Amino acid sequence: MIVSKHVRKMTVVVLAALIAGNTGMANVTALAAEGTSAPTGNSKIVDVLNSDFIKSNGGKVISVKPDPDRSPFDVFGEAFGTDSPVEGTTKLVREKRATSVRHVENFKDPIMGNVWKVENHGNDCTDGCYMHNTTYDSATDTFSGGNTDRQRIEIRPNRDTTDDVVGLENDITGYNWKLKIDKDFPKPDGFCHIFQYKSVNATGEAVKDFPLHDKTNFPKFTSDEDGNPILTLSVTASNVEFRWSGIGSEGGMEVLSSIPLNDIKDKWVDMTVKILNSECGWVTMTMKDAVTGKVLMEYNDPNRILDMWRRPEIKYNGATFEGPYPAVSDMFNRPKWGVYRKAEKSNKNLKDARIYLSDITLYKSTVGASAVNLAYGKKAYNTGATDGNALQIANAKPERLTDGVQTDPVRYTNLAVPKDNPSALGGLSWMGTEGSTKGNVIIDLGKKMDFSQVKLFAKSERLKNVDVWVSDDPAAYAEKDLNKIKFTKVDDYIRMTRVQAAPITMLQIATGMM
Repeated sequence: MIVSKHVRKMTVVVLAALIAGNTGMANVTALAAEGTSAPTGNSKIVDVLNSDFIKSNGGKVISVKPDPDRSPFDVFGEAFGTDSPVEGTTKLVREKRATSVRHVENFKDPIMGNVWKVENHGNDCTDGCYMHNTTYDSATDTFSGGNTDRQRIEIRPNRDTTDDVVGLENDITGYNWKLKIDKDFPKPDGFCHIFQYKSVNATGEAVKDFPLHDKTNFPKFTSDEDGNPILTLSVTASNVEFRWSGIGSEGGMEVLSSIPLNDIKDKWVDMTVKILNSECGWVTMTMKDAVTGKVLMEYNDPNRILDMWRRPEIKYNGATFEGPYPAVSDMFNRPKWGVYRKAEKSNKNLKDARIYLSDITLYKSTVGASAVNLAYGKKAYNTGATDGNALQIANAKPERLTDGVQTDPVRYTNLAVPKDNPSALGGLSWMGTEGSTKGNVIIDLGKKMDFSQVKLFAKSERLKNVDVWVSDDPAAYAEKDLNKIKFTKVDDYIRMTRVQAAPITMLQIATGMM
Protein backbone atom coordinates (compact mmCIF):
# COMPACT_ATOMS: atom_id res chain seq x y z
CA MET A 1 0.00 0.00 0.00
CA ILE A 2 1.31 3.42 -0.92
CA VAL A 3 0.72 6.30 1.43
CA SER A 4 -0.29 9.42 -0.46
CA LYS A 5 1.70 12.59 0.09
CA HIS A 6 -1.35 14.81 -0.49
CA VAL A 7 -2.01 15.80 3.13
CA ARG A 8 -3.53 19.07 4.29
CA LYS A 9 -1.14 20.91 6.59
CA MET A 10 -3.53 21.39 9.50
CA THR A 11 -5.41 18.09 9.37
CA VAL A 12 -4.76 14.61 8.09
CA VAL A 13 -6.94 14.55 5.02
CA VAL A 14 -5.78 11.80 2.70
CA LEU A 15 -4.77 8.77 4.70
CA ALA A 16 -4.32 6.06 2.13
CA ALA A 17 -4.16 5.68 -1.61
CA LEU A 18 -3.99 2.52 -3.67
CA ILE A 19 -2.08 3.43 -6.79
CA ALA A 20 -0.95 0.71 -9.11
CA GLY A 21 1.17 0.51 -12.22
CA ASN A 22 1.43 -2.33 -14.69
CA THR A 23 4.16 -4.26 -12.85
CA GLY A 24 4.90 -5.06 -9.22
CA MET A 25 5.00 -2.85 -6.17
CA ALA A 26 8.68 -2.18 -6.74
CA ASN A 27 8.01 -0.37 -9.98
CA VAL A 28 5.00 1.88 -9.39
CA THR A 29 4.06 4.65 -11.79
CA ALA A 30 3.20 7.83 -9.92
CA LEU A 31 1.62 10.98 -11.28
CA ALA A 32 3.60 14.15 -10.77
CA ALA A 33 2.09 17.62 -11.10
CA GLU A 34 5.32 19.54 -10.57
CA GLY A 35 5.61 19.00 -6.86
CA THR A 36 3.10 16.26 -6.34
CA SER A 37 5.31 14.07 -4.21
CA ALA A 38 5.82 10.62 -5.62
CA PRO A 39 5.96 7.50 -3.46
CA THR A 40 9.32 6.48 -2.16
CA GLY A 41 11.16 3.55 -3.67
CA ASN A 42 11.79 2.67 -7.27
CA SER A 43 9.03 4.87 -8.71
CA LYS A 44 8.69 6.32 -12.15
CA ILE A 45 7.42 9.90 -12.12
CA VAL A 46 5.14 10.86 -14.99
CA ASP A 47 4.27 14.45 -15.88
CA VAL A 48 0.50 14.69 -16.34
CA LEU A 49 1.07 16.83 -19.44
CA ASN A 50 3.35 14.23 -21.02
CA SER A 51 2.00 13.31 -24.46
CA ASP A 52 2.40 9.57 -23.91
CA PHE A 53 0.56 9.77 -20.59
CA ILE A 54 -2.27 11.75 -22.16
CA LYS A 55 -2.56 9.33 -25.07
CA SER A 56 -2.58 6.27 -22.82
CA ASN A 57 -5.35 7.78 -20.68
CA GLY A 58 -7.60 8.78 -23.55
CA GLY A 59 -6.90 12.48 -23.13
CA LYS A 60 -6.59 15.19 -25.71
CA VAL A 61 -4.43 18.21 -26.49
CA ILE A 62 -5.71 21.28 -28.34
CA SER A 63 -3.20 23.94 -29.40
CA VAL A 64 -4.28 27.37 -30.61
CA LYS A 65 -1.77 29.58 -32.41
CA PRO A 66 -2.15 33.07 -33.93
CA ASP A 67 -2.77 33.17 -37.68
CA PRO A 68 -2.30 36.64 -39.17
CA ASP A 69 -4.47 35.67 -42.13
CA ARG A 70 -7.49 34.70 -40.02
CA SER A 71 -9.71 36.46 -37.52
CA PRO A 72 -8.88 35.47 -33.92
CA PHE A 73 -12.59 34.83 -33.44
CA ASP A 74 -12.52 32.21 -36.19
CA VAL A 75 -9.31 30.65 -34.87
CA PHE A 76 -10.61 30.30 -31.32
CA GLY A 77 -14.11 29.36 -32.49
CA GLU A 78 -12.75 26.49 -34.53
CA ALA A 79 -10.50 25.26 -31.71
CA PHE A 80 -13.22 25.48 -29.06
CA GLY A 81 -16.15 24.32 -31.19
CA THR A 82 -18.22 27.48 -30.71
CA ASP A 83 -19.18 30.60 -32.66
CA SER A 84 -18.88 32.74 -29.51
CA PRO A 85 -15.37 32.12 -28.14
CA VAL A 86 -15.01 35.61 -26.61
CA GLU A 87 -17.11 36.78 -23.68
CA GLY A 88 -18.17 40.39 -24.24
CA THR A 89 -17.92 40.17 -28.02
CA THR A 90 -20.23 37.25 -28.79
CA LYS A 91 -21.39 36.39 -32.29
CA LEU A 92 -24.46 38.60 -31.87
CA VAL A 93 -22.41 41.56 -30.65
CA ARG A 94 -19.99 41.20 -33.58
CA GLU A 95 -22.89 41.05 -36.00
CA LYS A 96 -24.55 44.17 -34.61
CA ARG A 97 -21.43 46.13 -33.65
CA ALA A 98 -18.78 45.53 -36.31
CA THR A 99 -16.14 47.53 -34.43
CA SER A 100 -16.26 45.03 -31.55
CA VAL A 101 -13.62 42.88 -33.26
CA ARG A 102 -11.04 45.48 -32.17
CA HIS A 103 -11.05 43.96 -28.68
CA VAL A 104 -9.20 40.83 -29.84
CA GLU A 105 -6.86 41.46 -32.76
CA ASN A 106 -3.84 39.95 -34.45
CA PHE A 107 -0.67 41.79 -33.55
CA LYS A 108 2.97 41.63 -34.63
CA ASP A 109 5.27 41.50 -31.62
CA PRO A 110 9.00 42.23 -32.06
CA ILE A 111 9.96 39.21 -29.90
CA MET A 112 7.20 36.62 -30.31
CA GLY A 113 6.08 37.48 -33.83
CA ASN A 114 2.39 36.82 -34.43
CA VAL A 115 0.34 37.18 -31.22
CA TRP A 116 -3.08 38.35 -30.10
CA LYS A 117 -3.81 41.72 -28.52
CA VAL A 118 -6.70 41.69 -26.02
CA GLU A 119 -7.97 45.11 -24.98
CA ASN A 120 -10.59 46.69 -22.74
CA HIS A 121 -11.27 50.30 -23.60
CA GLY A 122 -12.38 53.27 -21.50
CA ASN A 123 -15.85 54.08 -20.19
CA ASP A 124 -16.97 55.12 -23.68
CA CYS A 125 -16.72 51.49 -24.89
CA THR A 126 -20.08 50.62 -26.45
CA ASP A 127 -19.14 47.62 -28.59
CA GLY A 128 -18.16 44.85 -26.22
CA CYS A 129 -16.62 45.77 -22.86
CA TYR A 130 -19.97 46.14 -21.09
CA MET A 131 -21.95 43.74 -23.29
CA HIS A 132 -21.88 40.63 -21.08
CA ASN A 133 -25.40 39.44 -20.16
CA THR A 134 -27.08 42.16 -22.21
CA THR A 135 -30.29 41.76 -24.22
CA TYR A 136 -30.60 42.93 -27.82
CA ASP A 137 -33.72 44.72 -29.12
CA SER A 138 -33.87 44.40 -32.90
CA ALA A 139 -36.59 47.05 -33.19
CA THR A 140 -34.36 49.75 -31.73
CA ASP A 141 -30.97 48.15 -32.48
CA THR A 142 -29.95 48.58 -28.86
CA PHE A 143 -28.43 46.43 -26.14
CA SER A 144 -29.74 46.77 -22.59
CA GLY A 145 -29.06 45.28 -19.19
CA GLY A 146 -25.74 43.79 -18.24
CA ASN A 147 -23.27 45.37 -15.82
CA THR A 148 -22.13 48.98 -15.78
CA ASP A 149 -19.55 48.52 -13.03
CA ARG A 150 -17.24 46.02 -14.76
CA GLN A 151 -15.73 45.18 -18.13
CA ARG A 152 -14.81 41.84 -19.60
CA ILE A 153 -13.22 40.69 -22.80
CA GLU A 154 -12.32 37.05 -22.18
CA ILE A 155 -11.43 34.21 -24.53
CA ARG A 156 -12.99 30.96 -23.32
CA PRO A 157 -14.76 27.75 -24.30
CA ASN A 158 -18.48 28.40 -24.41
CA ARG A 159 -21.32 26.29 -23.05
CA ASP A 160 -21.78 24.61 -26.44
CA THR A 161 -18.19 23.41 -26.36
CA THR A 162 -17.34 19.71 -26.33
CA ASP A 163 -15.97 18.16 -23.14
CA ASP A 164 -12.46 18.05 -24.63
CA VAL A 165 -11.63 21.61 -23.59
CA VAL A 166 -13.35 21.91 -20.22
CA GLY A 167 -12.78 20.32 -16.83
CA LEU A 168 -15.31 17.77 -15.60
CA GLU A 169 -15.25 16.24 -12.15
CA ASN A 170 -12.13 14.12 -11.61
CA ASP A 171 -10.48 15.25 -14.85
CA ILE A 172 -6.87 16.31 -14.81
CA THR A 173 -6.60 19.39 -17.00
CA GLY A 174 -3.70 21.64 -17.88
CA TYR A 175 -3.20 24.96 -19.63
CA ASN A 176 -0.12 26.58 -21.11
CA TRP A 177 0.06 30.01 -22.69
CA LYS A 178 2.35 32.94 -23.30
CA LEU A 179 1.43 36.30 -21.80
CA LYS A 180 2.63 39.88 -21.83
CA ILE A 181 1.10 42.68 -19.75
CA ASP A 182 1.25 45.98 -21.61
CA LYS A 183 3.77 48.52 -20.30
CA ASP A 184 0.96 51.07 -19.87
CA PHE A 185 -1.45 48.72 -18.09
CA PRO A 186 -3.38 51.02 -15.73
CA LYS A 187 -3.62 50.72 -11.96
CA PRO A 188 -6.79 48.70 -11.22
CA ASP A 189 -9.73 50.38 -9.49
CA GLY A 190 -10.71 47.07 -7.93
CA PHE A 191 -10.53 43.46 -9.03
CA CYS A 192 -8.63 42.83 -12.27
CA HIS A 193 -8.17 39.28 -13.57
CA ILE A 194 -6.16 38.35 -16.65
CA PHE A 195 -6.85 34.62 -16.28
CA GLN A 196 -9.71 32.81 -14.59
CA TYR A 197 -10.63 29.20 -13.97
CA LYS A 198 -14.31 29.18 -13.21
CA SER A 199 -17.23 26.83 -12.76
CA VAL A 200 -20.28 26.99 -15.04
CA ASN A 201 -23.83 25.84 -14.24
CA ALA A 202 -23.03 25.64 -10.53
CA THR A 203 -26.04 27.68 -9.40
CA GLY A 204 -29.47 26.38 -8.56
CA GLU A 205 -32.62 26.92 -6.54
CA ALA A 206 -32.92 23.36 -5.23
CA VAL A 207 -30.82 24.23 -2.17
CA LYS A 208 -33.86 25.64 -0.40
CA ASP A 209 -35.17 22.09 -0.06
CA PHE A 210 -31.96 20.67 1.41
CA PRO A 211 -32.40 19.59 5.05
CA LEU A 212 -29.50 21.67 6.36
CA HIS A 213 -30.49 24.89 4.60
CA ASP A 214 -32.12 27.53 6.80
CA LYS A 215 -35.15 28.09 4.61
CA THR A 216 -37.01 29.85 7.42
CA ASN A 217 -34.68 32.84 7.36
CA PHE A 218 -33.48 32.46 3.75
CA PRO A 219 -36.48 31.19 1.75
CA LYS A 220 -35.30 32.75 -1.54
CA PHE A 221 -31.63 31.86 -1.28
CA THR A 222 -30.05 30.31 -4.37
CA SER A 223 -26.61 28.77 -4.60
CA ASP A 224 -24.15 31.20 -6.17
CA GLU A 225 -21.23 28.90 -6.89
CA ASP A 226 -20.79 30.56 -10.30
CA GLY A 227 -19.68 33.67 -8.39
CA ASN A 228 -16.06 33.59 -7.28
CA PRO A 229 -13.71 31.96 -9.77
CA ILE A 230 -11.79 28.93 -8.52
CA LEU A 231 -8.45 30.32 -9.72
CA THR A 232 -7.29 33.67 -11.04
CA LEU A 233 -4.17 35.42 -12.21
CA SER A 234 -4.90 38.91 -10.95
CA VAL A 235 -3.28 42.32 -11.33
CA THR A 236 -3.15 44.64 -8.33
CA ALA A 237 -1.57 48.07 -7.95
CA SER A 238 1.82 46.49 -7.29
CA ASN A 239 1.65 42.73 -7.86
CA VAL A 240 0.48 39.92 -10.09
CA GLU A 241 -1.16 37.29 -7.87
CA PHE A 242 -2.15 33.67 -8.37
CA ARG A 243 -5.31 33.17 -6.29
CA TRP A 244 -7.68 30.39 -5.26
CA SER A 245 -11.16 30.35 -3.76
CA GLY A 246 -12.77 27.32 -2.17
CA ILE A 247 -16.30 28.69 -2.26
CA GLY A 248 -18.24 30.55 -4.89
CA SER A 249 -19.73 33.58 -3.15
CA GLU A 250 -18.56 34.78 0.25
CA GLY A 251 -15.34 32.91 0.82
CA GLY A 252 -12.93 35.48 -0.60
CA MET A 253 -9.76 34.51 -2.42
CA GLU A 254 -6.44 33.31 -1.05
CA VAL A 255 -3.18 34.43 -2.65
CA LEU A 256 -1.17 31.30 -3.39
CA SER A 257 1.78 33.08 -5.00
CA SER A 258 2.69 36.58 -6.19
CA ILE A 259 5.33 38.59 -8.04
CA PRO A 260 5.89 42.36 -8.31
CA LEU A 261 4.04 43.71 -11.34
CA ASN A 262 7.04 45.73 -12.50
CA ASP A 263 9.13 42.55 -12.67
CA ILE A 264 7.08 41.21 -15.55
CA LYS A 265 5.29 44.20 -17.10
CA ASP A 266 6.13 44.49 -20.81
CA LYS A 267 7.88 41.09 -20.70
CA TRP A 268 6.78 37.80 -22.18
CA VAL A 269 6.15 35.04 -19.66
CA ASP A 270 5.27 31.39 -20.15
CA MET A 271 2.41 30.17 -17.92
CA THR A 272 1.53 26.57 -17.03
CA VAL A 273 -1.34 25.55 -14.75
CA LYS A 274 -2.21 21.93 -13.88
CA ILE A 275 -5.42 20.98 -12.09
CA LEU A 276 -7.16 17.97 -10.57
CA ASN A 277 -10.82 18.97 -10.83
CA SER A 278 -12.04 17.39 -7.63
CA GLU A 279 -13.36 18.22 -4.21
CA CYS A 280 -10.03 16.81 -3.03
CA GLY A 281 -8.04 18.33 -5.85
CA TRP A 282 -4.78 20.15 -6.33
CA VAL A 283 -3.27 22.81 -8.55
CA THR A 284 0.24 23.77 -9.60
CA MET A 285 1.32 26.92 -11.40
CA THR A 286 4.62 27.92 -12.98
CA MET A 287 5.49 31.28 -14.55
CA LYS A 288 8.71 31.36 -16.55
CA ASP A 289 10.51 33.99 -18.54
CA ALA A 290 9.42 33.10 -22.08
CA VAL A 291 12.87 33.95 -23.47
CA THR A 292 15.30 32.57 -20.86
CA GLY A 293 13.12 29.89 -19.25
CA LYS A 294 13.91 31.18 -15.76
CA VAL A 295 11.21 30.43 -13.19
CA LEU A 296 9.76 33.75 -11.99
CA MET A 297 6.83 32.60 -9.85
CA GLU A 298 5.31 29.26 -8.90
CA TYR A 299 2.83 27.56 -6.65
CA ASN A 300 3.49 23.96 -5.82
CA ASP A 301 2.43 22.53 -2.46
CA PRO A 302 2.34 18.71 -2.53
CA ASN A 303 1.11 18.66 1.07
CA ARG A 304 -2.09 20.55 0.43
CA ILE A 305 -5.42 19.51 -1.00
CA LEU A 306 -7.57 22.23 -2.56
CA ASP A 307 -11.29 22.18 -3.27
CA MET A 308 -11.39 22.42 -7.08
CA TRP A 309 -15.01 21.37 -7.59
CA ARG A 310 -18.07 23.39 -6.62
CA ARG A 311 -20.99 22.11 -4.60
CA PRO A 312 -24.28 23.87 -3.91
CA GLU A 313 -24.03 26.50 -1.19
CA ILE A 314 -26.49 26.67 1.67
CA LYS A 315 -27.25 29.03 4.53
CA TYR A 316 -26.77 27.63 8.02
CA ASN A 317 -26.43 29.60 11.27
CA GLY A 318 -26.37 32.76 9.16
CA ALA A 319 -23.26 31.65 7.22
CA THR A 320 -22.89 30.66 3.59
CA PHE A 321 -20.81 27.64 2.73
CA GLU A 322 -20.74 24.51 0.58
CA GLY A 323 -23.04 21.92 2.06
CA PRO A 324 -22.66 18.14 1.89
CA TYR A 325 -24.62 17.81 -1.34
CA PRO A 326 -23.70 16.65 -4.85
CA ALA A 327 -22.63 19.12 -7.52
CA VAL A 328 -25.08 20.16 -10.22
CA SER A 329 -25.09 17.41 -12.85
CA ASP A 330 -24.18 19.56 -15.86
CA MET A 331 -21.48 21.63 -14.14
CA PHE A 332 -18.01 22.05 -15.61
CA ASN A 333 -14.90 24.19 -15.10
CA ARG A 334 -13.36 26.28 -17.85
CA PRO A 335 -10.38 28.60 -18.42
CA LYS A 336 -10.73 32.25 -19.44
CA TRP A 337 -8.00 34.49 -20.87
CA GLY A 338 -8.36 38.25 -21.25
CA VAL A 339 -9.18 41.24 -19.05
CA TYR A 340 -12.03 41.18 -16.53
CA ARG A 341 -11.92 44.25 -14.31
CA LYS A 342 -13.81 46.61 -12.07
CA ALA A 343 -14.62 49.55 -14.35
CA GLU A 344 -17.43 51.95 -13.48
CA LYS A 345 -19.01 53.29 -16.64
CA SER A 346 -19.37 56.65 -14.92
CA ASN A 347 -15.59 56.92 -14.47
CA LYS A 348 -14.42 59.32 -17.17
CA ASN A 349 -10.80 58.68 -16.24
CA LEU A 350 -10.97 54.98 -17.02
CA LYS A 351 -7.99 53.98 -19.17
CA ASP A 352 -7.56 51.23 -21.74
CA ALA A 353 -6.15 47.94 -20.44
CA ARG A 354 -4.18 45.67 -22.80
CA ILE A 355 -2.53 42.29 -22.59
CA TYR A 356 -1.00 40.11 -25.28
CA LEU A 357 -1.41 36.35 -25.66
CA SER A 358 0.11 33.63 -27.79
CA ASP A 359 0.29 29.85 -28.16
CA ILE A 360 -2.56 28.68 -25.92
CA THR A 361 -2.63 24.93 -25.29
CA LEU A 362 -5.41 23.07 -23.48
CA TYR A 363 -4.73 19.61 -22.06
CA LYS A 364 -7.30 17.00 -21.03
CA SER A 365 -4.76 14.69 -19.44
CA THR A 366 -7.09 12.05 -18.09
CA VAL A 367 -10.66 11.56 -16.92
CA GLY A 368 -11.91 9.92 -13.74
CA ALA A 369 -8.58 10.40 -12.00
CA SER A 370 -9.87 11.23 -8.53
CA ALA A 371 -9.69 8.40 -6.09
CA VAL A 372 -12.46 10.01 -4.06
CA ASN A 373 -14.89 9.04 -6.77
CA LEU A 374 -14.31 5.31 -6.55
CA ALA A 375 -17.88 4.16 -5.96
CA TYR A 376 -20.00 6.19 -8.37
CA GLY A 377 -22.68 3.90 -9.69
CA LYS A 378 -21.43 0.95 -7.63
CA LYS A 379 -23.31 -1.11 -5.06
CA ALA A 380 -22.21 -0.57 -1.48
CA TYR A 381 -23.10 -2.51 1.64
CA ASN A 382 -22.63 -1.25 5.15
CA THR A 383 -21.56 -4.15 7.36
CA GLY A 384 -20.50 -2.17 10.43
CA ALA A 385 -22.52 -1.47 13.54
CA THR A 386 -25.09 1.29 13.16
CA ASP A 387 -26.29 1.79 16.71
CA GLY A 388 -26.01 5.44 17.59
CA ASN A 389 -24.05 6.19 14.45
CA ALA A 390 -25.89 8.52 12.07
CA LEU A 391 -23.23 8.19 9.41
CA GLN A 392 -23.43 4.42 9.31
CA ILE A 393 -27.21 4.63 9.09
CA ALA A 394 -26.96 7.03 6.15
CA ASN A 395 -24.27 4.86 4.61
CA ALA A 396 -26.68 1.93 4.45
CA LYS A 397 -28.15 3.29 1.22
CA PRO A 398 -25.89 1.93 -1.55
CA GLU A 399 -26.79 4.60 -4.08
CA ARG A 400 -25.59 7.31 -1.73
CA LEU A 401 -21.99 6.20 -1.60
CA THR A 402 -20.21 8.90 -3.53
CA ASP A 403 -17.44 11.40 -3.06
CA GLY A 404 -16.83 14.29 -0.77
CA VAL A 405 -15.96 14.70 2.86
CA GLN A 406 -14.74 18.12 3.92
CA THR A 407 -12.37 17.76 6.87
CA ASP A 408 -14.90 15.58 8.70
CA PRO A 409 -18.38 14.47 7.61
CA VAL A 410 -19.98 15.45 10.91
CA ARG A 411 -18.25 18.69 11.83
CA TYR A 412 -17.67 21.67 9.57
CA THR A 413 -16.16 25.02 10.44
CA ASN A 414 -19.59 26.61 10.76
CA LEU A 415 -21.78 23.57 11.00
CA ALA A 416 -22.57 20.50 13.05
CA VAL A 417 -24.70 17.94 11.21
CA PRO A 418 -27.56 16.85 13.48
CA LYS A 419 -26.78 13.28 14.47
CA ASP A 420 -30.46 12.44 14.80
CA ASN A 421 -31.13 13.46 11.20
CA PRO A 422 -29.28 11.22 8.71
CA SER A 423 -31.12 12.89 5.83
CA ALA A 424 -29.12 16.02 6.59
CA LEU A 425 -26.24 14.33 4.81
CA GLY A 426 -28.05 15.06 1.58
CA GLY A 427 -27.39 12.88 -1.44
CA LEU A 428 -24.06 11.78 -0.03
CA SER A 429 -22.80 9.24 2.41
CA TRP A 430 -19.32 8.57 3.57
CA MET A 431 -16.72 5.83 3.58
CA GLY A 432 -15.95 6.13 7.22
CA THR A 433 -17.46 6.70 10.61
CA GLU A 434 -17.58 9.28 13.33
CA GLY A 435 -16.67 8.96 16.97
CA SER A 436 -14.96 5.79 18.09
CA THR A 437 -17.12 3.43 16.05
CA LYS A 438 -15.40 1.22 13.51
CA GLY A 439 -16.85 1.27 10.01
CA ASN A 440 -16.88 -1.55 7.49
CA VAL A 441 -18.09 -1.05 3.92
CA ILE A 442 -18.16 -3.51 1.01
CA ILE A 443 -18.21 -2.09 -2.51
CA ASP A 444 -19.30 -4.24 -5.43
CA LEU A 445 -17.47 -2.81 -8.43
CA GLY A 446 -20.06 -4.33 -10.75
CA LYS A 447 -17.44 -5.77 -13.10
CA LYS A 448 -13.88 -6.95 -13.18
CA MET A 449 -11.48 -4.04 -12.90
CA ASP A 450 -7.72 -3.93 -12.99
CA PHE A 451 -6.20 -3.17 -9.63
CA SER A 452 -4.42 -0.32 -11.37
CA GLN A 453 -7.80 1.41 -11.71
CA VAL A 454 -8.37 1.51 -7.99
CA LYS A 455 -7.59 4.53 -5.87
CA LEU A 456 -9.02 5.11 -2.43
CA PHE A 457 -8.91 8.28 -0.39
CA ALA A 458 -10.15 8.55 3.18
CA LYS A 459 -10.67 11.82 5.00
CA SER A 460 -11.10 12.60 8.67
CA GLU A 461 -9.39 14.50 11.43
CA ARG A 462 -9.55 11.44 13.65
CA LEU A 463 -8.98 8.56 11.27
CA LYS A 464 -6.51 6.13 12.78
CA ASN A 465 -6.22 3.45 10.13
CA VAL A 466 -7.71 2.16 6.91
CA ASP A 467 -7.55 -1.53 6.01
CA VAL A 468 -8.53 -2.70 2.55
CA TRP A 469 -9.36 -6.19 1.28
CA VAL A 470 -10.10 -7.24 -2.30
CA SER A 471 -11.88 -10.11 -3.99
CA ASP A 472 -11.87 -11.42 -7.54
CA ASP A 473 -15.07 -13.42 -7.00
CA PRO A 474 -17.33 -12.66 -10.03
CA ALA A 475 -20.51 -14.09 -8.49
CA ALA A 476 -23.46 -11.92 -7.49
CA TYR A 477 -24.28 -12.03 -3.78
CA ALA A 478 -27.33 -10.99 -1.84
CA GLU A 479 -26.62 -8.70 1.07
CA LYS A 480 -27.37 -11.48 3.55
CA ASP A 481 -24.65 -13.66 1.95
CA LEU A 482 -21.82 -11.14 2.01
CA ASN A 483 -20.05 -13.12 4.71
CA LYS A 484 -19.48 -15.92 2.18
CA ILE A 485 -17.17 -13.76 0.04
CA LYS A 486 -13.51 -14.53 0.40
CA PHE A 487 -11.46 -11.34 0.72
CA THR A 488 -7.70 -11.00 0.74
CA LYS A 489 -5.97 -8.11 2.42
CA VAL A 490 -4.37 -5.80 -0.11
CA ASP A 491 -0.80 -6.22 1.10
CA ASP A 492 -1.13 -10.02 0.92
CA TYR A 493 -2.88 -9.81 -2.45
CA ILE A 494 -0.04 -7.84 -3.96
CA ARG A 495 2.52 -10.23 -2.54
CA MET A 496 0.68 -13.29 -3.88
CA THR A 497 -0.09 -12.03 -7.36
CA ARG A 498 3.06 -9.99 -7.87
CA VAL A 499 1.05 -8.15 -10.51
CA GLN A 500 -0.97 -5.13 -9.50
CA ALA A 501 -3.02 -5.23 -12.69
CA ALA A 502 -4.81 -8.43 -11.64
CA PRO A 503 -8.61 -8.15 -11.90
CA ILE A 504 -10.77 -7.60 -8.84
CA THR A 505 -14.53 -7.38 -8.40
CA MET A 506 -15.05 -6.19 -4.83
CA LEU A 507 -13.45 -4.04 -2.18
CA GLN A 508 -13.91 -4.17 1.57
CA ILE A 509 -12.87 -1.09 3.51
CA ALA A 510 -12.63 -0.93 7.29
CA THR A 511 -11.77 2.21 9.21
CA GLY A 512 -10.70 2.69 12.78
CA MET A 513 -11.06 6.03 14.52
CA MET A 514 -8.90 7.84 17.06
